[in-house]
Amino acid sequence: MIEASGPEDALPIVLLHGAGVNRKMWLSQVAELEKEFRVITLDLPGHGPLASGRFRMDEAVAEVAKVRLDRPALVVGLSLGGHVAMSFAGRHPERVAGLVVTGASGDHTGWVGWRCRINAAVLSLVFRLAGDRRVRRAAAKRFAEQAGREVSAAVLEVGVRPQAGPEILRELAGVDYLPALRRYGGPTLVLNGAEDRMNRRMEHRLLAAAPQAAVRVLAGAGHMANWDRAPDYTKVLRDFALSLTMTRPSR
Repeated sequence: MIEASGPEDALPIVLLHGAGVNRKMWLSQVAELEKEFRVITLDLPGHGPLASGRFRMDEAVAEVAKVRLDRPALVVGLSLGGHVAMSFAGRHPERVAGLVVTGASGDHTGWVGWRCRINAAVLSLVFRLAGDRRVRRAAAKRFAEQAGREVSAAVLEVGVRPQAGPEILRELAGVDYLPALRRYGGPTLVLNGAEDRMNRRMEHRLLAAAPQAAVRVLAGAGHMANWDRAPDYTKVLRDFALSLTMTRPSR
């Protein structure tokens, strides 16, 4: 499912959601950004209306490539969406005016890849023991606490799939996304919550791979920075998008 709003001739902003949720996680950002930009959200494989399938990175990039873009877009991804954004930018750099990566700085190669696979196995067992209804109920409670009633209700209406976690961990395990970031080579903003400590520790990896990269940190925000500090997160996206309209990226 692809949704678009805002002026058709404005800079496109493509927002890619995290694991287990769907395009509606960006509701607060869409409400503000669509006033000035063409804002596009979509569901990744294994999520929302596509929940009957499994998540695969190649298929996720193909879904993003289906988005009709009359000009290069600012592509924003959080967590899983950040990895999809980097992969898309590496394969289609001509379609990307700028890149924002949130909560996706980690290295999944080497021993971390093995830990991802172990965590996937543990999560699969936990989900089987807990049962589908209990897992969804726990997710709904957490979303309401983090995102607020309006956003969480919209996310839950489309449908959540926490059970996608194990297959996503297996898909990410052992893959290095830095080559894709290098192939893209354009303006990049690493935007993390100050409390997302793992990704904060690994920010230097993205900075080293992207010559036009910068870091912004949101105080008081965790992994879901666009929920924890929604107005501030949106303002940073707006400012970065405006900077892209005033300067031409060099490759």
